[in-house]
Amino acid sequence: MRRFALLIPALVIALSSGPANAASVATQYRTSYEVHIDPGWSDVTNIMMFEDGGTTWAFEAYPNNWNILENPFPKDFPNASSLLIGLTQDLPGDAPGQQHVVLMMDDTAAALAENVAWGTLFGNTLEDQLIAAIALATSGQDWPIIQPGLDAVSTFANGDATDGILDGLAQPQSAWFATGGSFSVLTWSDGRRIGSGTSTITEVPVPEPTTAMLLLSGLCALGTVARRVRS
Repeated sequence: MRRFALLIPALVIALSSGPANAASVATQYRTSYEVHIDPGWSDVTNIMMFEDGGTTWAFEAYPNNWNILENPFPKDFPNASSLLIGLTQDLPGDAPGQQHVVLMMDDTAAALAENVAWGTLFGNTLEDQLIAAIALATSGQDWPIIQPGLDAVSTFANGDATDGILDGLAQPQSAWFATGGSFSVLTWSDGRRIGSGTSTITEVPVPEPTTAMLLLSGLCALGTVARRVRS
Protein backbone atom coordinates (compact mmCIF):
# COMPACT_ATOMS: atom_id res chain seq x y z
CA MET A 1 0.00 0.00 0.00
CA ARG A 2 2.85 2.43 0.73
CA ARG A 3 4.48 1.79 -2.65
CA PHE A 4 1.14 2.52 -4.43
CA ALA A 5 0.65 5.80 -2.53
CA LEU A 6 4.11 7.01 -3.54
CA LEU A 7 3.41 6.42 -7.21
CA ILE A 8 0.44 8.83 -7.37
CA PRO A 9 2.40 12.11 -6.96
CA ALA A 10 4.87 10.90 -9.58
CA LEU A 11 2.04 10.39 -12.05
CA VAL A 12 0.56 13.81 -11.32
CA ILE A 13 3.96 15.42 -11.94
CA ALA A 14 4.29 13.51 -15.21
CA LEU A 15 0.89 14.71 -16.39
CA SER A 16 1.50 18.32 -15.41
CA SER A 17 4.86 18.38 -17.19
CA GLY A 18 3.49 17.32 -20.58
CA PRO A 19 3.82 19.33 -23.81
CA ALA A 20 2.94 23.02 -23.52
CA ASN A 21 0.27 22.79 -26.22
CA ALA A 22 -1.58 20.14 -24.20
CA ALA A 23 -2.94 22.93 -21.97
CA SER A 24 -4.29 25.01 -24.86
CA VAL A 25 -8.02 25.48 -25.21
CA ALA A 26 -10.48 25.73 -28.07
CA THR A 27 -13.49 28.02 -28.05
CA GLN A 28 -17.14 27.03 -28.34
CA TYR A 29 -20.22 29.22 -28.17
CA ARG A 30 -23.28 28.98 -25.93
CA THR A 31 -26.54 30.87 -26.50
CA SER A 32 -28.89 32.07 -23.79
CA TYR A 33 -32.17 33.96 -23.81
CA GLU A 34 -33.55 36.30 -21.16
CA VAL A 35 -37.34 36.18 -21.40
CA HIS A 36 -39.73 38.62 -19.75
CA ILE A 37 -43.40 37.61 -19.64
CA ASP A 38 -45.53 40.63 -18.79
CA PRO A 39 -47.61 40.59 -15.57
CA GLY A 40 -51.10 39.19 -15.92
CA TRP A 41 -50.26 36.53 -18.50
CA SER A 42 -49.91 32.80 -17.97
CA ASP A 43 -46.78 30.68 -17.84
CA VAL A 44 -45.15 29.70 -21.13
CA THR A 45 -44.24 26.01 -21.16
CA ASN A 46 -42.95 23.31 -23.54
CA ILE A 47 -40.56 25.82 -25.11
CA MET A 48 -38.54 24.48 -28.02
CA MET A 49 -35.33 26.33 -28.92
CA PHE A 50 -34.62 26.32 -32.65
CA GLU A 51 -31.12 27.43 -33.61
CA ASP A 52 -28.88 27.06 -36.63
CA GLY A 53 -28.25 23.36 -37.02
CA GLY A 54 -30.20 22.06 -34.02
CA THR A 55 -33.21 22.03 -31.70
CA THR A 56 -33.28 21.84 -27.90
CA TRP A 57 -36.24 21.45 -25.51
CA ALA A 58 -38.08 21.86 -23.12
CA PHE A 59 -37.92 25.14 -21.21
CA GLU A 60 -40.41 27.30 -19.29
CA ALA A 61 -40.86 31.02 -18.63
CA TYR A 62 -43.00 32.69 -15.99
CA PRO A 63 -44.50 36.15 -15.49
CA ASN A 64 -42.85 38.51 -12.98
CA ASN A 65 -39.64 36.53 -13.13
CA TRP A 66 -36.14 36.68 -14.63
CA ASN A 67 -36.24 33.76 -17.03
CA ILE A 68 -32.85 32.72 -18.38
CA LEU A 69 -33.16 29.96 -20.97
CA GLU A 70 -29.72 28.59 -21.79
CA ASN A 71 -28.86 26.04 -24.42
CA PRO A 72 -26.83 23.44 -22.51
CA PHE A 73 -25.06 22.31 -25.68
CA PRO A 74 -22.33 24.73 -26.86
CA LYS A 75 -21.41 24.76 -30.54
CA ASP A 76 -18.23 25.26 -32.53
CA PHE A 77 -19.63 28.39 -34.18
CA PRO A 78 -21.70 31.34 -32.89
CA ASN A 79 -25.39 30.85 -33.53
CA ALA A 80 -26.71 33.35 -36.07
CA SER A 81 -30.50 33.08 -35.78
CA SER A 82 -33.05 31.61 -33.39
CA LEU A 83 -36.75 30.94 -32.95
CA LEU A 84 -38.39 29.81 -29.71
CA ILE A 85 -41.78 28.10 -29.82
CA GLY A 86 -43.88 27.19 -26.77
CA LEU A 87 -47.35 26.89 -25.31
CA THR A 88 -49.51 28.89 -22.95
CA GLN A 89 -53.08 28.45 -21.72
CA ASP A 90 -55.94 29.96 -19.75
CA LEU A 91 -55.59 33.45 -21.20
CA PRO A 92 -58.31 36.04 -20.49
CA GLY A 93 -61.54 34.91 -22.13
CA ASP A 94 -60.38 31.30 -22.58
CA ALA A 95 -62.32 28.18 -21.75
CA PRO A 96 -60.45 26.32 -18.95
CA GLY A 97 -57.44 24.46 -20.34
CA GLN A 98 -57.48 26.12 -23.76
CA GLN A 99 -53.96 26.25 -25.19
CA HIS A 100 -52.21 28.64 -27.56
CA VAL A 101 -48.94 28.71 -29.49
CA VAL A 102 -46.32 31.21 -28.32
CA LEU A 103 -43.57 32.52 -30.60
CA MET A 104 -40.46 34.29 -29.35
CA MET A 105 -39.71 36.05 -32.59
CA ASP A 106 -38.13 38.85 -34.60
CA ASP A 107 -39.29 42.31 -33.48
CA THR A 108 -40.18 43.47 -37.00
CA ALA A 109 -42.13 40.31 -37.76
CA ALA A 110 -43.91 40.65 -34.41
CA ALA A 111 -45.00 44.21 -35.23
CA LEU A 112 -46.48 42.95 -38.51
CA ALA A 113 -48.15 39.96 -36.84
CA GLU A 114 -49.58 41.68 -33.77
CA ASN A 115 -53.40 41.45 -33.58
CA VAL A 116 -53.51 39.30 -36.72
CA ALA A 117 -55.28 35.93 -36.62
CA TRP A 118 -53.22 32.76 -36.85
CA GLY A 119 -54.90 31.52 -40.02
CA THR A 120 -54.24 34.80 -41.81
CA LEU A 121 -50.50 34.46 -41.24
CA PHE A 122 -49.81 30.75 -41.26
CA GLY A 123 -52.05 29.26 -43.92
CA ASN A 124 -50.27 25.90 -44.10
CA THR A 125 -50.38 25.11 -40.37
CA LEU A 126 -53.41 24.58 -38.15
CA GLU A 127 -52.71 25.96 -34.68
CA ASP A 128 -54.42 23.03 -32.93
CA GLN A 129 -52.24 20.56 -34.83
CA LEU A 130 -49.08 22.51 -33.99
CA ILE A 131 -50.09 22.59 -30.31
CA ALA A 132 -50.43 18.80 -30.36
CA ALA A 133 -47.06 18.45 -32.12
CA ILE A 134 -45.30 20.66 -29.56
CA ALA A 135 -46.82 18.69 -26.69
CA LEU A 136 -45.72 15.41 -28.25
CA ALA A 137 -42.21 16.61 -29.11
CA THR A 138 -41.58 17.76 -25.53
CA SER A 139 -43.33 14.87 -23.77
CA GLY A 140 -40.11 13.09 -22.78
CA GLN A 141 -41.07 9.83 -24.43
CA ASP A 142 -38.78 7.65 -26.51
CA TRP A 143 -37.42 9.07 -29.75
CA PRO A 144 -39.57 6.99 -32.16
CA ILE A 145 -42.70 8.29 -30.39
CA ILE A 146 -41.77 11.97 -30.34
CA GLN A 147 -40.21 12.03 -33.82
CA PRO A 148 -43.47 12.93 -35.66
CA GLY A 149 -43.99 15.84 -33.28
CA LEU A 150 -40.45 17.11 -33.81
CA ASP A 151 -40.84 16.83 -37.57
CA ALA A 152 -44.13 18.75 -37.54
CA VAL A 153 -42.77 21.62 -35.42
CA SER A 154 -39.60 21.79 -37.52
CA THR A 155 -41.72 21.97 -40.68
CA PHE A 156 -43.55 24.98 -39.23
CA ALA A 157 -40.33 26.65 -38.03
CA ASN A 158 -38.70 26.34 -41.44
CA GLY A 159 -41.90 26.92 -43.40
CA ASP A 160 -44.75 29.17 -42.28
CA ALA A 161 -42.64 30.80 -39.56
CA THR A 162 -40.09 31.76 -42.21
CA ASP A 163 -42.33 33.06 -44.99
CA GLY A 164 -45.88 33.36 -43.63
CA ILE A 165 -45.61 36.92 -42.27
CA LEU A 166 -45.64 39.54 -45.03
CA ASP A 167 -44.64 43.20 -44.95
CA GLY A 168 -46.38 46.07 -46.74
CA LEU A 169 -44.78 45.03 -50.04
CA ALA A 170 -45.97 41.43 -49.61
CA GLN A 171 -42.40 40.32 -48.90
CA PRO A 172 -41.85 37.60 -46.29
CA GLN A 173 -40.53 38.70 -42.90
CA SER A 174 -39.12 35.71 -41.04
CA ALA A 175 -40.07 35.14 -37.41
CA TRP A 176 -36.48 33.99 -36.77
CA PHE A 177 -34.47 36.65 -34.97
CA ALA A 178 -30.76 37.47 -35.05
CA THR A 179 -29.06 35.93 -32.03
CA GLY A 180 -27.37 38.55 -29.90
CA GLY A 181 -30.25 41.02 -30.11
CA SER A 182 -33.80 41.49 -28.86
CA PHE A 183 -37.00 39.60 -29.64
CA SER A 184 -40.73 39.81 -28.97
CA VAL A 185 -43.06 37.27 -27.36
CA LEU A 186 -46.48 36.85 -29.04
CA THR A 187 -49.26 34.34 -28.48
CA TRP A 188 -52.13 33.34 -30.71
CA SER A 189 -54.87 32.74 -31.86
CA ASP A 190 -54.85 36.50 -32.49
CA GLY A 191 -51.30 37.76 -32.08
CA ARG A 192 -51.27 39.18 -28.57
CA ARG A 193 -47.96 40.56 -27.32
CA ILE A 194 -47.18 39.08 -23.90
CA GLY A 195 -43.51 39.87 -23.40
CA SER A 196 -40.06 40.51 -24.79
CA GLY A 197 -36.50 39.34 -24.41
CA THR A 198 -32.85 39.52 -25.36
CA SER A 199 -30.38 36.90 -26.51
CA THR A 200 -26.65 36.59 -25.92
CA ILE A 201 -23.76 34.49 -27.18
CA THR A 202 -21.04 33.51 -24.72
CA GLU A 203 -17.64 32.03 -25.50
CA VAL A 204 -16.93 28.78 -23.66
CA PRO A 205 -13.31 27.56 -23.37
CA VAL A 206 -13.02 23.84 -24.07
CA PRO A 207 -9.87 21.74 -23.40
CA GLU A 208 -8.20 20.45 -26.53
CA PRO A 209 -8.53 16.68 -27.12
CA THR A 210 -4.80 16.25 -26.47
CA THR A 211 -5.33 17.25 -22.82
CA ALA A 212 -8.16 14.77 -22.35
CA MET A 213 -6.18 12.00 -24.06
CA LEU A 214 -3.15 12.70 -21.88
CA LEU A 215 -5.25 12.50 -18.73
CA LEU A 216 -6.91 9.28 -19.91
CA SER A 217 -3.54 7.74 -20.72
CA GLY A 218 -2.26 8.70 -17.28
CA LEU A 219 -5.26 7.15 -15.54
CA CYS A 220 -4.82 3.96 -17.55
CA ALA A 221 -1.16 3.88 -16.56
CA LEU A 222 -2.12 4.36 -12.93
CA GLY A 223 -4.48 1.39 -13.13
CA THR A 224 -1.72 -0.75 -14.62
CA VAL A 225 0.75 0.25 -11.90
CA ALA A 226 -1.84 -0.46 -9.21
CA ARG A 227 -2.42 -3.95 -10.52
CA ARG A 228 1.35 -4.63 -10.60
CA VAL A 229 1.85 -3.39 -7.04
CA ARG A 230 -0.94 -5.62 -5.75
CA SER A 231 0.46 -8.71 -7.52
